[in-house]
Amino acid sequence: MLASLLLLSASASLWGSVSFAGSVPGGETTVARPVAEGNVRAAVAALRARFRLDTPQGLAALREFSLGVLRGGLQNEDPYERCYAASALAEQGDWSGAGVLETGVASSDPGLRRAAIEGLGEVGQGEALRMLRRIYAESDSFGQLLVLQGLRSGGSAEALDLLIEAVRHADASLRLQAVENLGLLGDARAIPAVRGALAREDVRMFERVTAAHALLRLGDRSGVSLLLAALEGAPGAGRAAATLALGYAKEERLVAVLEKLLGDSELDVAIAAAAALSRYGKRDGLPRLRQALEDEDGFTRRHVAMLLEHVEYGVAREVVLAGLEAGDVGVRLAAAHTIGVAGDAKDIGALTKRIAADEDPLVRADVAWALGHMSSHEVIEPLIELVQEEAPTVRYTAADALARTAGRLIGPGKEARWKGEIAAASARHQWKAARRNVS
Repeated sequence: MLASLLLLSASASLWGSVSFAGSVPGGETTVARPVAEGNVRAAVAALRARFRLDTPQGLAALREFSLGVLRGGLQNEDPYERCYAASALAEQGDWSGAGVLETGVASSDPGLRRAAIEGLGEVGQGEALRMLRRIYAESDSFGQLLVLQGLRSGGSAEALDLLIEAVRHADASLRLQAVENLGLLGDARAIPAVRGALAREDVRMFERVTAAHALLRLGDRSGVSLLLAALEGAPGAGRAAATLALGYAKEERLVAVLEKLLGDSELDVAIAAAAALSRYGKRDGLPRLRQALEDEDGFTRRHVAMLLEHVEYGVAREVVLAGLEAGDVGVRLAAAHTIGVAGDAKDIGALTKRIAADEDPLVRADVAWALGHMSSHEVIEPLIELVQEEAPTVRYTAADALARTAGRLIGPGKEARWKGEIAAASARHQWKAARRNVS
C-alpha cells in the first residue's frame, strides 16, 4: 500500500515541475505557480494566454490546471471539501490525497466517514475498491452499509463478488442496497443471486419488489408477476415501488395497468405510474409529475424529484427542465443531477442559464457536475467561470468537471502524448519552476 502511494504521489508532483509559460500583460508568468499559490484567476489568465483550449494541447493543459486546483483543495479548512478533492483526484488516477481519505474513513464523525467512503465508491475500482473491501471486512453493519451505498453510483464489475456476498447477508438493509446496486451495475452474472433474493418468502414484500426491479434492469422479467401481485397489497407495502419498477419491464400489456394507476388513491403510486409510463413513450402522466414538483407539501416535492432519475428523459425532458427552475432547492438539485446523467449538449443552455440565476452554491456545484458529464467543448467556458468562484463547493466540483471534460475530449490514447508535448514546450519556455510538496 505504502509503495503504491509513494509512486502515485511522485507522479502527481509532475504538476509542480511543469511550467506553462506565456505572455500576459505585466510580463511572463506560469499556470502552475498561481494555482499553487491559490490564485486561480491568475492561473486562468495565464492558461488562456498560453493555450487555445479547443486544441488537444490546450485540453491537456486544462486538465493539468484542474488537477492543480483539486490538489489545492487537499489543504482546504473544510474536511468535507478535502475529501471531495481527494476522491476527485483519485478518480483521475492521482492518489496524492490518499491520506485525506484514510483520515476521513477513520473519523469519529459519521458524516465525514460517509463522505470519504462515498468518494472511494465514486472511483469504484482499483486501489479505491481494495480500500473499500478492507473497510467492509473490518466494519460493523453500519460501516458495511456505507460501503455499499458508496458503490451505488461508482460500482464496477470488480465489485460483483462483494455485492453478491452482501445479497445473502443477515441484515436486510445490506441486502436491499446490494440488490439495488446489482441492478444498476447491469452485469447479467448477478441474475442468479438476485433471483435468489426474489424467491425468498421470509422477507418483506418490499425487499422482493426491489429484487424484481433489479432483475428488470438486468434484462430478466421473471419478477413481473410478483410486481403485479404487489399492486394488490396494502398501502405503503411496496405498491409504489412495484409501480415504478413496471416501467422497466417494457411490456406493452402493462401500459393499461399503469394508466389505471394514474388515478390511484395512493399519491406515491399515481406519481410512480406517471414516471413509469414515460418509459413507454407515454406523456399521459407528465402533467401530474410537473404538478407534484410544485406541490405545497415539501415532502411530496422532494419525493417526486427523486423519481426524475427514473423517467425516460427524451419523453419527460420538459418536466426535468421545469424542475431546474423550481423554487425548492432540493428539486433543482435533483433536476440538475438528472440532466447530467441523461441529458446532452442541447441542455447546456438551460444549465448555464441556471448559473446566472441561482446563487445557491450547492445548485451551482450540481450544475458544474452536470456540465462535466457532457462531452462538449461548449461546457468549458462556463466551467472555467465556475472554477474561479471562492465557494469551495463550487470551485472543486468545477475543477473535477473540467478534468473529466478535458480527458474525454482529448480521447483515449492521446492524453499521454499531449502531456509529453506540453512538458517539452514548458521546458523551452520555463521561467522558474513552481514546485509543490504533495503529501
